[in-house]
Amino acid sequence: MINSSFLKRVLTFFFACVFSTTLTFADTYTQSGYVQNHYDPCCQPCNPCDPCADPCDPCCGLNCRGFEVGVDFIFWQSCFNNLDYAILFDTNPNAAGDVDASGKYRYLSHDFDPGFRVRAKKTDLFCNWDVSGSYTYYWSKAKNETRPVAPEEAYSTINHGSINLDPGTITLIEASHNVRYQSFDVLFHYELNCCGPCQTLTPFWGIEGIKLEQDLFSTTTGTVNTADVSFNLNWDSELLALGLKLGTDYEYDLMCGLGWFTRASVTILAGQNETTNTQIRTVQPTPTITNIAFKTCEDICVPGFHLMAGLTYEKQCGCFNMKARIGYEFLDWWNIPQIRRFTAAEEDIGISTGSSGSNVGFHGLFAGLDVGY
Repeated sequence: MINSSFLKRVLTFFFACVFSTTLTFADTYTQSGYVQNHYDPCCQPCNPCDPCADPCDPCCGLNCRGFEVGVDFIFWQSCFNNLDYAILFDTNPNAAGDVDASGKYRYLSHDFDPGFRVRAKKTDLFCNWDVSGSYTYYWSKAKNETRPVAPEEAYSTINHGSINLDPGTITLIEASHNVRYQSFDVLFHYELNCCGPCQTLTPFWGIEGIKLEQDLFSTTTGTVNTADVSFNLNWDSELLALGLKLGTDYEYDLMCGLGWFTRASVTILAGQNETTNTQIRTVQPTPTITNIAFKTCEDICVPGFHLMAGLTYEKQCGCFNMKARIGYEFLDWWNIPQIRRFTAAEEDIGISTGSSGSNVGFHGLFAGLDVGY
């Protein structure tokens, strides 16, 4: 139970703070016909009745244009390293005697898929410093299959070597890769008055976090001595990382509200990668099942960079400011999770390549609208 005297003291303190804040806020509007925001040392006293005064000047107490919200529609393609799932030979590479075989790796390639980005910004939070936040969501899926036709032979490049299907027995390899990417940032901006009336340079810094989820599925089927054999692989990965972000915005006013802008930033993240690689071999008709799971949990660092360029069109309507933008962007992350490749067997069953070290690039178009008040 909460002590009643303690609750009374808390409520008394709360209402005293509210009352004091209200009086101070009212005082900003009544001082010899002038207004000054006492909490902002960068403000100078101004007369809101002056016909030359800006009615949206936050120092005059009418803080419109002080908040912006926006949304972008993104149309990206994700490009992952090391997404081969099979190799297809034109003939048997393990045949006796002289062999002249050529193999071509088969990959999972992502198409362009939609996503979105929402953002909000508070301008002139303190001495011309702005603060903003954004959230990005993107999802994509890639799939492919390899079906050898005699004399071709197919081999999986992601199945474990100790329980993989025997050479020459594979009739079909199917694979798919799903990616779900989410990110957020909280940034502080400061506009530099150093580039003339038609240009603005605005450095920013803050924090950024990402959540990168990957799912890789593969099914390999074949026939061994009249027995139907299938090999199912399920690899799940989740990367959570947080770190520092540094960059700058550059805008150039072309004419009549039309402008050109660029953004460049770098980020270094630290996070944790958790993966589970489950591989199951099933032999029919009398089921014989081999089920092996390999799990990883490791701390990794993930550096990255982000580039944007495009056009803007800005329109003022009273205290509302609307800005449309369209452009191209490229985002790249290094040292992200990748599936382990196992080649050894028996006592060396755990020997593999690393579970991280790949990279992914997201690139494509974006179009959006900002509304400021």
